[in-house]
Amino acid sequence: MKGKNLTIKKIKLMAAGIYLIFLIILILNSCILAEEKGPPFAFSYPVYKAGQQENACLLGAVYFDFYNKAKVPVVQMEIRMNVYDKSSKKNAFSGAGTIISKAEVNIEAGEKRNLCISLDDYILTASDRELLIDNFYISRLSYKDGSDWKDYFGIYSAR
Repeated sequence: MKGKNLTIKKIKLMAAGIYLIFLIILILNSCILAEEKGPPFAFSYPVYKAGQQENACLLGAVYFDFYNKAKVPVVQMEIRMNVYDKSSKKNAFSGAGTIISKAEVNIEAGEKRNLCISLDDYILTASDRELLIDNFYISRLSYKDGSDWKDYFGIYSAR
């Protein structure tokens, strides 16, 4: 009976190893394909600005230029970023790790636009506090034709 249990354990261990190898190959393959093709957009390095710059961004926001290289309009985007206090180098907002922001947009194919990602939900009062933006990336784009582009690992991040 002991030999049978040992064989079952070996089989389970081998199956787990094969699954892990398959998962690693799948992730590496998707990263390699993404690197070869490149993202369907370009964007400038994000910059934080305090105070009202636009109606949607009253207390502070992250601004960047976005260029749609796809052949169809972008209708929604999801952005992820980390925000730090410039002086202390610590997380700028207690309880907030990576900030995820979704925005409804209409950016035509070949169009370049300056975008504002509001941080008003995290900022309590207007101040001149300087913030650093790190690991900023577009994690998802939705297009007018119903297709999506995704980068949940932040391969194309601005650091």
